[in-house]
Amino acid sequence: MNCTNIENKLVDYIDGSLSIEEANAIQNHIENCASCKTALEEINSLFTAISNEPIAQPTSNLNVSFQEMLANEKKSQAKVIRLEPTRKSTYKNMLQIAASIAILFTGYLIGGYQESQNTQQEITVFQNEQKQLKENMMLAMIDNSSPSKRIKAVNYTEEFTTPDTKILEALIDRMQNDSNSNVRLSAAEALSKFTDSELVRTSLIETLTTEKNPSIQIEVIQILVDIQEKRALDPMKKILEQPEAPDYLKTQVNIGIAQLI
Repeated sequence: MNCTNIENKLVDYIDGSLSIEEANAIQNHIENCASCKTALEEINSLFTAISNEPIAQPTSNLNVSFQEMLANEKKSQAKVIRLEPTRKSTYKNMLQIAASIAILFTGYLIGGYQESQNTQQEITVFQNEQKQLKENMMLAMIDNSSPSKRIKAVNYTEEFTTPDTKILEALIDRMQNDSNSNVRLSAAEALSKFTDSELVRTSLIETLTTEKNPSIQIEVIQILVDIQEKRALDPMKKILEQPEAPDYLKTQVNIGIAQLI
């Protein structure tokens, strides 16, 4: 494999989803290629930073001119940073965007730009762009062919306190339609954080009428009971009428019904 092929597979290599043969080939290449080794280190660092670091909060004494620096940066670069990648964007594109934003913001802090009356507004803009970047990364990952990556994307929603409708819809789609039961279960658990949304509540009830995996059914029942969603009573009673439903599931259903009545 050449360097281009190696770089396109680095995220899969980090995730451990490649075949043994491919992983060994990449490992051998990296040991002898300084450029690809550096690319691997950068991806590792950026992915870790994006996932774990809180949104930057400059002190009240630091005033920066965000829009002015952004305009200067655009003039000095031939390529424009695009902050709205599609769901088909690759991890590499996401990381490149993240790197550009990180470098840009670091430049503001080091540069010591003059005070601006719109500082707080500019900081809010930057924070919103960080949030949008994380959402776009989640959407890019959630349709991946690898179940482990889809679970990572679902778990990535822990970063969000008020996700957009498109994020909720993506989670609902994984909960209701994913071919892997572990992904569906992870999506249901993630949605339990957002039950203030009527869309989420309705989708949980719908899932209870279609899901056949007892573990997922129990998880959804517990979520609906916790939020005292009485519309769940009818689908729960229908589960009791299903002869194929295991006894332990029916026991949980009866407990849930008693808590809702």
